[in-house]
Amino acid sequence: MISAKSFARALFLPGLRGGLPLLVGAIFLLSGIGKWLHPFDFLADVYNYELVGRTTAKIIASTIPSLELTVAVCLLLGILRGGAMVVSAVLLCGFTVVQLSALRRGLSISCGCFGGASAESTVNYTTLIRTLMLLTAALVGLWLARAQKQGPAPLSSAKAGDSN
Repeated sequence: MISAKSFARALFLPGLRGGLPLLVGAIFLLSGIGKWLHPFDFLADVYNYELVGRTTAKIIASTIPSLELTVAVCLLLGILRGGAMVVSAVLLCGFTVVQLSALRRGLSISCGCFGGASAESTVNYTTLIRTLMLLTAALVGLWLARAQKQGPAPLSSAKAGDSN
């Protein structure tokens, strides 16, 4: 007889394992396209966080959209999915830190999450929670992918002390 735990695992884990990379990939695709289409808006958003100088801000603003689009393509097409999930988690950790910094300093600035499309969305606890939820999805997706590669733990046929 199948236990409820085994049934739930068989039903939900494959969906999560396949669905979380698609969710994270779709969001990174939208984000990367928005920043790619409005590069100067995104550069202004990076400046507005007041964390880096002009040269570093230009490097960040020119690198992040391409990185997001690369991660999105990898996740959506299943290419190097584990590595793409790691990069997405690193990016999301960085986005979380800069949003926390802006909130702590009381900055009323655009989050810059989706390029020009996020101009009306200021950094607030809602944007922070959204980023943390996406980070959680990326980390769970990464964990599920690693667990699938490692496979189930081998079952011992004999208990300690049994001589069968």
